[in-house]
Amino acid sequence: MCTDPASDPIGYYNLLMIKNPHWKQLRAFLTPSLSLAKIKKMHLLVDQIGQDMLSYVETLPEKRPQVREIELKELCAQFTTDVIASTFFGIRSCCLSQEESEFRYYGRKIFEYGARRGVTMASFFFMPELVPYLKFKLFPRDTEQFLRVIIQREMERREASGEKRGDFIDSLISLKSNDATIGVKEKIPLKDDILVAQAATFYMASFETTSSVLSFTLYELTKNPSIQQRLREEICAAIGRNQGGPDLPYECIVNELPYLGAVISEAARLYPVLPFLERQCSLPEGATGYKLEPFHDFVIPNKMPVLIPIYAIHRDPKFFPDPLRFNPERFSKENLDKIVPCSYMPFGVGPRTCLGSHFGTLQVKVAIVRLLSRYRLMCSESTPKTLTYRKNAFTLCSNEGLFANLVEDKLF
Repeated sequence: MCTDPASDPIGYYNLLMIKNPHWKQLRAFLTPSLSLAKIKKMHLLVDQIGQDMLSYVETLPEKRPQVREIELKELCAQFTTDVIASTFFGIRSCCLSQEESEFRYYGRKIFEYGARRGVTMASFFFMPELVPYLKFKLFPRDTEQFLRVIIQREMERREASGEKRGDFIDSLISLKSNDATIGVKEKIPLKDDILVAQAATFYMASFETTSSVLSFTLYELTKNPSIQQRLREEICAAIGRNQGGPDLPYECIVNELPYLGAVISEAARLYPVLPFLERQCSLPEGATGYKLEPFHDFVIPNKMPVLIPIYAIHRDPKFFPDPLRFNPERFSKENLDKIVPCSYMPFGVGPRTCLGSHFGTLQVKVAIVRLLSRYRLMCSESTPKTLTYRKNAFTLCSNEGLFANLVEDKLF
């Protein structure tokens, strides 16, 4: 997967696309932004957005007393976009309260797949040598300009005021003020569009991946009331241990809800955000290929792209018996050792595994705890029994809306 640094610097220099050695250097610069200590500090902001989500749900019309129907994909995208805007950029995007929020509008445009957009994304994977000539861009031009304006404006405001929030924008300001560079022979300063590229990475990856996992998890809970009931009992017990309110502390969310963790892991198995991973065979100078013996006699040539079919592996009965059944027990403490290494990789695998996996999981947990503390999820007339997926999207995206009824049923 590759784009062109001259015609598409924001696409090329983002962490999802860039190659070594630049990737390794950039990741080292950005990793502290998502340390566990930073994530813990962001928990209260995430939980506040969770409360905003409940306030939004209360404004929806009732189908009948205490029952509201909602489309889960859009609700989850609004929630995660508000979270990213608040925690990473220090901005209130108001996606949950404003129907035409700019943050949601431009985020949605990244994942709109018309014919041209489909050809553009396919070229990054399968025809990278044509990208410089066709001048394809990873982000739509108006989305680039939107991000460029808000990031530069917020950075300039903080530099002038001296305000520090300890968030992602502060990390970008630090890189700029310390004259950070990437590159070995040619030193490339981290400034202007290269800094915007890092913000664009988290803007694109964070809300789409997290909202996808969250919406598919809620969809499966809707279809599996016994699993949902067990999870609500776990949440109720946690609320009881913490003074009887839904404002669960960070340590409780992370460490005291094992069944919730298993439910999310099973949803990520059935519905991996990226149906496949793209990697490239990189060998020491002079090596001609990578041998697969004793498993196969094929030799992978140096520089050959390798596509790893995550969706197929996650649903292979060799690794997960009865693979189409939603069964969180696969990820119970007693069964974790049975999972074959590299057969489960919703966040990728190896050095390039997702940098934001812990933060994404925290968002999903907070949203589910908030929703299930007040509502039961039930099938509506519009809830799809089975799902089909868009063929021209590079993330797993259902053709059907994920509808559910929210039935008021407070746990406290």
